[in-house]
Amino acid sequence: DSNWASVREILTNLRSVYFSLAQNEKMDLRFLAYNRPDENWSRVKIIEKWDAQRLFFLDDSPPAPHVLSSMTTKNPDWNRKIYIHVYGNFTYDLRAWTDAEPFIIGKPLLLMCASERQKKHVSSFVAEESLRVVPFPVDQNIFFYRSEIRKELRESLGVQPNDYLLVYAGRFSLQKNILPLLKEFERWLKTDWGGKLHIALAGEFDSLSAPMLKFDYPEGLFYTDVEQFLRSLPYSCRRRIHFMGWQTHEELARLYSAGDGFISLSTHMDEDFGMAPKAANFCGLPSLLSDWGGFWTDFDGGQYNSFFPIHFSEKGLLFRQDEVDQILHHRIIERLGEKQRKDLSQKAVSAFGFNAIEKKIADILKEKEIPPFSGFNWRSGAFAFHFKKRKIERFDDDSVFKEFYGCYAGK
Repeated sequence: DSNWASVREILTNLRSVYFSLAQNEKMDLRFLAYNRPDENWSRVKIIEKWDAQRLFFLDDSPPAPHVLSSMTTKNPDWNRKIYIHVYGNFTYDLRAWTDAEPFIIGKPLLLMCASERQKKHVSSFVAEESLRVVPFPVDQNIFFYRSEIRKELRESLGVQPNDYLLVYAGRFSLQKNILPLLKEFERWLKTDWGGKLHIALAGEFDSLSAPMLKFDYPEGLFYTDVEQFLRSLPYSCRRRIHFMGWQTHEELARLYSAGDGFISLSTHMDEDFGMAPKAANFCGLPSLLSDWGGFWTDFDGGQYNSFFPIHFSEKGLLFRQDEVDQILHHRIIERLGEKQRKDLSQKAVSAFGFNAIEKKIADILKEKEIPPFSGFNWRSGAFAFHFKKRKIERFDDDSVFKEFYGCYAGK
C-alpha cells in the first residue's frame, strides 16, 4: 500500500468497487499485492499461473511499467487487456514509463484518469484513444450528512449558530498553501463581512518542499514558520483557528457536517481529483477551491461549489485576493440550508459513490476492442527531462511549466 493516506483511502474504495463489480458481472477477481521492485518476476509467475484475461493496476506506486516490462520480456506474445488507474504522480514517473515503452507498445492498454483535466494533461503525452475518465470513489457509508451532531460539535469549538465555519482537511504542507490560507483568514476577520468566521484544520504537518511553486524550504522550517505566525496573532484571531489534528474518516464526516464550507487554496501539480472536497460534498458541505486540476469536476450538484481563478506569474501560481473575497463573501450570505445540503450530498453520491464508479468501470469493460497502445510522444521526453527519477526538480523556464500544466487552470 502507498505511503499517502489519501491513496490508501482510494485503494480501499477501489477494492470495494471491483469486488462488487466482480460479483455482479460473475468475474473471477483476484487481488495481488506488490510491495518491492524485486517482486516483479514473482508477480509475473503468479499472473501467468492465473492466466488472467484482464490486468488492473490500482496503486499509485510505479509497479505497472516494471511488471509489464517483466511480463512481456518473459513472454513477448502476452496480449491481455490492461487497465491502469492514473494518479497525480503519473507524470512524475514518465521516465519509468518511457523506459517501458518498447515492452508495452501495441498492447491493449487503457489509462483511467481521475478527472477530465487530468485526462487533458496526460493527453499531452499519450494518444487520447488510450485514455478514459474514472473518478476515484468515495465511501457513502462513512461520509454523509449528520445534522444531529452539527450543533454539538460547533458548540464544542465555540462556534455560534450564526458563525461561518470553514473546514480544511489534508496535509499541512507548503504544497497545500496552508500558510497563505491562514494569512488570508486573518485578513478576512478584519473585513466588514468576515468577522464571524472560524476555521477548523484537520491533518498533520509534513516537511515536503514545493519547488514547482517556487518554495524551497529546509526540512522542518515550515512548521516553525506556521507556529511563529500563529504566535503573532492576537487572541481574538487565534481562538477562531481550530487545529483538530489527525482525524479518522468518521471524525472527518462529523466535522464536515458541522462546517459551512470546505476550503483549499492548493495549487500543487498533483491535484488530480481532490478526495477531501469530494468527501465534504458527500456530507453536504460546499467547497471553496482553487480552480486548479481535478478540484473542478462537472457533475449535477457542482453548482453548490465555488472556484477562484489561478493565474500564472513569474512568482509562481497566484490567486487574486479580491476574487477569493468576492466568492467567500457570497458563500457566507448564501449559506446552504438543510434541504440544499441533503441535495448536494445525494448528487455527490450519484456522481462519485461506489455504484456510480462501478458502472463507469463496467461500461469500459464492455468495450469490445481496446486500441493498441501507440506509445509516448516527444513531449513526454521533454517533460521527463525536468525530473530526476522519483525526485521533483524545478522547471528551468516558467513557460515550460505553463505549457505542461496550463490545462489545470480554468475551465
